[in-house]
Amino acid sequence: MFEEAKDLAQLLEEEARLAGALLEIAGRKRKAIISGETERIAALSDEEEIAVAQLYATERARTEVTADLARRLDLPADARLDRFEAALEGEAGARLARAADALREGAKHLRRENRHNGELLAESLAHVAGFFRMLTGQATAEPALYAAEGAAAPPHALRLVDEQA
Repeated sequence: MFEEAKDLAQLLEEEARLAGALLEIAGRKRKAIISGETERIAALSDEEEIAVAQLYATERARTEVTADLARRLDLPADARLDRFEAALEGEAGARLARAADALREGAKHLRRENRHNGELLAESLAHVAGFFRMLTGQATAEPALYAAEGAAAPPHALRLVDEQA
């Protein structure tokens, strides 16, 4: 087995581990978003940033090892991992396949969790914006009226704060 194949498998395993760590952070972040713990969200974002930096560094190393292994196996520089798996015999190819599958699966779950967290944040921001509009009297009990110039002032603004007080 080529040493580069072993290195590539180790780097893929490390990327899968880091994707798992990011997934765990995203899960904790979801709980913080739901409970409105802004300080906790900020702390988790800092933790997430460190893990992402480690993931990028690992990805850069993997790119270098992949290029070296591609040359040794006479594969194109942009060959997909399945080409490496097929070109390597026995346990080397099997280990590479397992590591690549683990990374793909972790990335899939991480994308889903991040998308869900993004939706939760968007809903939270919309709620805060609506509350702010209500506080400032920009929310209405009735739809706004329209004049030739465009939207006119609503007849009955909802206001939680009396600006004249």
